[in-house]
Amino acid sequence: MSRRTRCSSSNPAVSPPGAPWRTLADGGRIRLRTIVPGTVVGEVGFYLHSRRAATVIADEASAAFRIPAQALRRMQKENPTLSSIFHRFMATIAAERAADNVRLLAARRG
Repeated sequence: MSRRTRCSSSNPAVSPPGAPWRTLADGGRIRLRTIVPGTVVGEVGFYLHSRRAATVIADEASAAFRIPAQALRRMQKENPTLSSIFHRFMATIAAERAADNVRLLAARRG
């Protein structure tokens, strides 16, 4: 797999070790955070049907696992219990990240 791994809005993924980056208006980049193996990325774009918010760049040779939207639709149809567990897991990740962002903003305000 390429060291530059991008997750599209239609494919949340379990990421390689590395970091999500945001491109600035002037073309520069800012590292948002360092992530570890097993981190889920791309969930916001997937659930909001929008463009991804960041680019993940692996720091080392890695493997990423994508979950296409059609696979989730199939899971919902064929195994609603597993689908519910998956979506609850994703909601927990989103809530934890939102709480982290609130704490970060509060710390910056002093």
